[in-house]
Amino acid sequence: MLVRKLDTNKVVIIDLGYDSAQEQRFLAINQNSGYMVVDTLPYSEAYPEYSNYKWENESIVIDDIENEKQYVKYRVQEYKDYLNQTDFKMTSDYDQDVTEVKVLRAEARTFIRDKEIE
Repeated sequence: MLVRKLDTNKVVIIDLGYDSAQEQRFLAINQNSGYMVVDTLPYSEAYPEYSNYKWENESIVIDDIENEKQYVKYRVQEYKDYLNQTDFKMTSDYDQDVTEVKVLRAEARTFIRDKEIE
């Protein structure tokens, strides 16, 4: 797997669809650009769906700070979408029980307020 260490010490995956021989040729051509080949990358138990990595102590490690930022951004957007989708249920003439909707909307607003301040 081809990765690149950027000047900011962030490590990004480079997916060019190369086989191992092509990756080695690519490395030979781009020797001083921070590219390297790795067999595997670390796995994040906390945020398995995100893949942010950084260069630390001469190795690639998980960047859970960036993973958490991505997670929070995703959740804020998800809650905003939920609030938009359930606005109509808060009208007085809606004929169903809206107790659960009210609770979920309050949870969404609280999460958005707390996380957008950070």
